[in-house]
Amino acid sequence: MLATWTPLCERLEAVMRTLPQERIDGPVPHHWRGEIPGREVLIIVARHTAEHLAHARLTADLAAVALGR
Repeated sequence: MLATWTPLCERLEAVMRTLPQERIDGPVPHHWRGEIPGREVLIIVARHTAEHLAHARLTADLAAVALGR
């Protein structure tokens, strides 16, 4: 998984560096929130990703307990 993540992380960082400031600060259409600042979209995505990570860790912990590890 880390072998896949590393190039994706580098690519994401490169793309983020090239985004114009108005793309981050300016309005972006969101499917149910209407127009929100691009920065808020990034925060929503980061929070959502963190929730998935927490679910994956919880699932791994529950599986380890169920398997007696």
